[in-house]
Amino acid sequence: MEVWHEQHCVARHERNFGRHQAVLDLEHYLDVLERKPGALAGSTPLEQWRARGRWPESFDCLWQSLRERHGKQAGTREMVELLQLGPRYGWNVLKKAIEQALTLGCTDAAAVRHLVVSSELTQSRKTDPRDRFTGTLRSAIAGAR
Repeated sequence: MEVWHEQHCVARHERNFGRHQAVLDLEHYLDVLERKPGALAGSTPLEQWRARGRWPESFDCLWQSLRERHGKQAGTREMVELLQLGPRYGWNVLKKAIEQALTLGCTDAAAVRHLVVSSELTQSRKTDPRDRFTGTLRSAIAGAR
């Protein structure tokens, strides 16, 4: 099911056809997990994401490295902060950044953040600013008709 507002998809939820079952989306719990990061490890949303294949092995590898490096609570807090990049930049972008960081042997949250943001900058450079202007102009013309 999707919820749209002003031509933008603002929420997407998996439909559950079973009875007495809850489908929980980890994305909806990220703000709470920021305050209570210890709840991530045993959470039902994480378990469901793993079962559906939405939680790649690379996330666990990075999370484990962060816990070893910074301690259980601080490492988990850094992982939650990285997960908050998923809704903003896209989960595939985050996954690629984590995999790239692990390939480079870098298990630092700041490096992953840099890779995520730099991928957006690279993407925006590939787009010609005139294309955005032309699209805006077309929209304005179409709205004036």
